[in-house]
Amino acid sequence: MKIIAYDGSMQEKSSMSVLLEDDIKTEIIEHGKKTRPSWETFFKKLNLRHEDLSSVDLFLVCTGPGSSYTAVRSSVSFFKALCTGLSKPLAGISCDELRDFRQTNKGTDTVSYTHLTLPTKA
Repeated sequence: MKIIAYDGSMQEKSSMSVLLEDDIKTEIIEHGKKTRPSWETFFKKLNLRHEDLSSVDLFLVCTGPGSSYTAVRSSVSFFKALCTGLSKPLAGISCDELRDFRQTNKGTDTVSYTHLTLPTKA
């Protein structure tokens, strides 16, 4: 399963993670309070290409809590449009739940899903 997760809920840093089978890669980028890194920046750091988006099984976007309501709202809007265009599923996830998942799996050989509640396919 290939999952891309984005957390833009903090005012001065954003992160994107890619989960591919049992491998997770995360990039955290610090930025100004009113600016956001471009998607290209994340793609380059995570070795993703635009063509790779069509093979993603699920997109996750943090819905809060965070220190910037506007950042959460714009992130959700962006991913909603992206997933609509790609006909891919999108799920909101608590920022705390995503951060716990990353911390639990940092430096491990296999990914543990015990702290992550993923939506099921209907």
